Amino acid sequence: MAEGIVSFVLDKLSNAVVKEVLQIQGVGKQVETLSRELSRIKAFLKDADMKQIVNEREKQWVKEVRDVAYDIEDVIDNVFFLKVPENPSRRGCSRIVGAAKKMWRKCKKLPALHNLSDEMNDILARIQEINESRERFGINSLGEGSG
Repeated sequence: MAEGIVSFVLDKLSNAVVKEVLQIQGVGKQVETLSRELSRIKAFLKDADMKQIVNEREKQWVKEVRDVAYDIEDVIDNVFFLKVPENPSRRGCSRIVGAAKKMWRKCKKLPALHNLSDEMNDILARIQEINESRERFGINSLGEGSG
């Protein structure tokens, strides 16, 4: 009976660990997606800055796009900060101890990577929401006829 419960708990725990690892491994793909989106947003904002936007709803929409661009830059900076390799001194350490220390440093970064992954998912959801609001409020061509 106890063996079955332990087996069940270990199975559930291993599934949770696998999901966590897959989410953290997806950070690189999320960074690529956000980098491409940031390039598009920057081009859009450059065009928007050249136009004379007088419509308040368009101004608000551009402000939201600009805010999400800042958030993308921040999260990408944080990902690269976490990926900077640490160069500990290897003197006096066996290869096994060195490998254990390296694994420990990686494990310490897991919660931060998890949080960044969540932040990136939130940003992608915000981008989707901003895009849907553009359609919902009829923001098609910014500053049309006024630039």
